[in-house]
Amino acid sequence: MEINRELLAEAFREKYNIIEAENGREALEILENNEQDIAAVLLDLVMPELDGFGVLEKMNEMGTIVHIPVFIITAEEDESLLVEAYRLGAVDVITKPFMMTFLKCRIENIIELYDHRNDLEDLVNDQVKKMSQFNQSMVEALATLVEFRDCESGGHIKRICGLTDILMNKVSSMYAEYRLPKTEIDKIVSASVLHDVGKIAIPDSILNKPGRLTPEEFEVMKEHTVRDCDILRKIPYMLNDNVYNYSYDIARHHHERWDGMGYPDNLEGDKITIWAQVVSVADVYDALVSPRVYKKAFDHDTAVKMIMNGECGAFNPKVLKAFELSLNEIKKKHDEFPSEMISMTKTNFRLLIVDDSDIDRALLKNILEANFFINEAANGYDAIAMLEDKNQPKIDCVLLDISMPFIDGFSVLKMLREHGSNVPVILMSSEATKENVERGIRYNIAGFLGKPFNPSTVVRKVHTVFSLPEKPEVPPEPSENDLSEEDINKTMIYIPADEYLRRLSGKHRQKR
Repeated sequence: MEINRELLAEAFREKYNIIEAENGREALEILENNEQDIAAVLLDLVMPELDGFGVLEKMNEMGTIVHIPVFIITAEEDESLLVEAYRLGAVDVITKPFMMTFLKCRIENIIELYDHRNDLEDLVNDQVKKMSQFNQSMVEALATLVEFRDCESGGHIKRICGLTDILMNKVSSMYAEYRLPKTEIDKIVSASVLHDVGKIAIPDSILNKPGRLTPEEFEVMKEHTVRDCDILRKIPYMLNDNVYNYSYDIARHHHERWDGMGYPDNLEGDKITIWAQVVSVADVYDALVSPRVYKKAFDHDTAVKMIMNGECGAFNPKVLKAFELSLNEIKKKHDEFPSEMISMTKTNFRLLIVDDSDIDRALLKNILEANFFINEAANGYDAIAMLEDKNQPKIDCVLLDISMPFIDGFSVLKMLREHGSNVPVILMSSEATKENVERGIRYNIAGFLGKPFNPSTVVRKVHTVFSLPEKPEVPPEPSENDLSEEDINKTMIYIPADEYLRRLSGKHRQKR
């Protein structure tokens, strides 16, 4: 009724903007267009066109009932009607005639509670999203780290994801027994990232052996599928349940073959899941067309013939058909991320990695130790002591985390500069903000790395400090947290390697 709307509007007009509706349908239109701005709904049960129960049912379908408190305004005293209103999500029932002071207190208190709960839910959802993104980035960093141990430039993971996406969609569209929704295919693509993470446990002497492996060495290499699973069991919190299950299955079974002649479980036929079969074909194709320490790359046509002719083991004929029909897309995807070998030549330069995170130090060490000697410090005080110790080998570059307990990275950097040290410093932080970079520039930093780390970016920036060529050059692949080279180069002051070595060539230079 119009008179009731006027009474209620007058009671709340000072504190809230009032929107009125004459019936349930009009109310729903307002809710659909202004959901984020509605603090509460005062809803009559008896209305033309659509009554209060209809509005409540629709709000449940829309999901708005969870975030917007609904107060029933009624003169009805039928207990069953009121129970139904509560069942449909109403938070309170206000009977006519109104006691305005009491009414305002009840409604405003509940609005405040809802606002607090909604803010808390938004905060939790934001934290969950950030944690999920961080976990995915850590997973990708772990997977890419394996590529660096395998002398890969960082494109293998991207190519496997792309090829898996192409083949899974093709197989799913061609064969009803393998049909999967797009959401599941996306999870499988994400899971394929970790298919070879077990190689991190294989000795370099086997992983990077230039020639053919002996039977004994091949048995060790085959263990990477089982080691994959050992590692995954230790990081299930990084993946949601479905992605974890796909990852585990793909990691263990991507070397199984259709005829049962694969490993580690000698599965055959469709006892091998379709996603493991698809990643298997993608992995074989990429291995053939990419250079490795033990072979040169085959061209696309030769690789396709080898797979189709069974030279790389037996595959599901249906998967091979999907592969054959996707060759143009597959070649295009491979060309997007060309495969190149990374130089493993050891330099005489020594790096100091300063970070209170054991995981981050381990990641950086694994990425860089093939080319540099590595020292580590878990806090700023240890780093300063190490840099000032004349009895220790001279540190040529410092990778310095900003956020550390006791003394942060900026304080360490300030102390170094005040003591006259010109050692190149690359700052690291999960907050790659302009403010942090500009603050570092005042102390003449040599670069900035955003967390979680992108291995290609780490190599590129550390090599830049010493003017070392990347053989071949690793394409820039900045992470979302990493400022662009263009942004940093506008104001960054670099110390050229020859100038830095000249400064250190005096009495302070220590022999190795």
